[in-house]
Amino acid sequence: MIIAVAGLAAGCVTTEVDKAFNGQFELYKETSVIVDYCQSCHVHRKFNPSDHMAQAQSLYKAEPYTTAADCKTCHSIQRNIWNQIVRATHYPGGTIIEAP
Repeated sequence: MIIAVAGLAAGCVTTEVDKAFNGQFELYKETSVIVDYCQSCHVHRKFNPSDHMAQAQSLYKAEPYTTAADCKTCHSIQRNIWNQIVRATHYPGGTIIEAP
C-alpha cells in the first residue's frame, strides 16, 4: 500500500521540462530546458536550435510559424495516463511550402 501511494505521488512531480512548456520560466531558461530535453533523445542529440529555427521558419508562409521565437510555437508535450511525456509538433494546415 505504501509503495503504491509513493508511486502515485512520484507520478505527480512537475519536472523542469513541464514547467518550461507551461511558461513558468523566462524565455532564455525555457528554451534552454526544452533544448536540453530534446537533445537527451538519441535521435536529436546533435540538434542545433538556431539552425532549426531558421529552417523551420523558411518552410511556412503564415504567422506565427514565420516569426516564431520559441519552441512552444510549434511543439508541445502532454502526459499520458502512465505519466510519460508525449511530444507533439503542430503544423499549420495547408500552409507548408517546399524546402529550398
